Amino acid sequence: MMINTTSPDNENERPIRLLKVSDVARMTQVSPSQVYTMIQEGMLPAVRFGTALRVRPEDLQKFIEENITS
Repeated sequence: MMINTTSPDNENERPIRLLKVSDVARMTQVSPSQVYTMIQEGMLPAVRFGTALRVRPEDLQKFIEENITS
């Protein structure tokens, strides 16, 4: 999902990229219910639009980097 945040006054702004829960699940190879659980437990930040949840790619990347195990 791309949201265009550009306005006529500022043409240099970039669109915001947001991921659906299903996108996050597919990208991380976990179930959507697991993604919802991570969001509900505060492990993965999300933006709520009514009943829809979206995750910023940078928040997903940060979550992955902070949870790397050796």
